[in-house]
Amino acid sequence: MEEVYSHIVPARKLDYIDTDIYNEMLIEIEVLRKLVNGYMAFLKRSKQGKDEPGYADSIREDPITYDAEEFPN
Repeated sequence: MEEVYSHIVPARKLDYIDTDIYNEMLIEIEVLRKLVNGYMAFLKRSKQGKDEPGYADSIREDPITYDAEEFPN
């Protein structure tokens, strides 16, 4: 999903996709981010014991944001 996000920003900037489609895709990407992070959290909680690999690691990542203004016309 992050790959899609990194491609739709410049695609919108270059007018390859419509603003409505762009906004719909951003909403879908955010929904998918939440689903994946929730599933990862579920899997992490379902593991028993402190000796499990990755027990102390954080599973939440800050979303990457791309500014459409970064891309020249």
